[in-house]
Amino acid sequence: MKALLICPAAPASLRALSEAAPIETIPLVGQGLVAYWLSHVAASGAKEVSILSHDRTDELAILIGDGTRWGLKVQLIEETRELTPAQALAKYESLLDAPASREAVSVMDHFPGLKTPLFASSQQFYHGLLEWMPSAKTPDRVGVIEYTTDVWTGLNCRIDPAVEIRPPCWIAKNVFIGRGSVIGPGTIIEEGVFIEGAATISQS
Repeated sequence: MKALLICPAAPASLRALSEAAPIETIPLVGQGLVAYWLSHVAASGAKEVSILSHDRTDELAILIGDGTRWGLKVQLIEETRELTPAQALAKYESLLDAPASREAVSVMDHFPGLKTPLFASSQQFYHGLLEWMPSAKTPDRVGVIEYTTDVWTGLNCRIDPAVEIRPPCWIAKNVFIGRGSVIGPGTIIEEGVFIEGAATISQS
């Protein structure tokens, strides 16, 4: 089984998301969309995946390598812009199993298995992250635990015992949360964040 993935373009309203790295690689509930999608297609039985990239393909290549982490053979193809699924299928049909179908082509602008588009607005972006949170602990992820009901944490978190956490929450690896803080509900904290004591963060 073969699959074709299309890297999304950052819309003008959320352009800041892709300033530091290609939008498909930035951490969203702990890791990039491309990692979630590769886990998904591998679990679906794919063995070979082609990825159409139009933004800093060299950085994407460093992140995913040859796909061995997912048990896949991955090739990157540079494009000048984001293609629609129809355009990608017409141009790269030979890379897919015959007869090629639209179901084998996906734009990575949403989490796999969900329909909420992430980049239509800031509000949809946030709600998309909340919707995905319970599914973010994919089988290939190491160190993610359910700290308490509907609260997930990564490796090397330092959470003071006096911190109050109100689910649902995602706390990525290498996060420090100081004494007396209140975290949640609906809070997503990505890797390496330092939160002073007595802070309150919710719906963010």
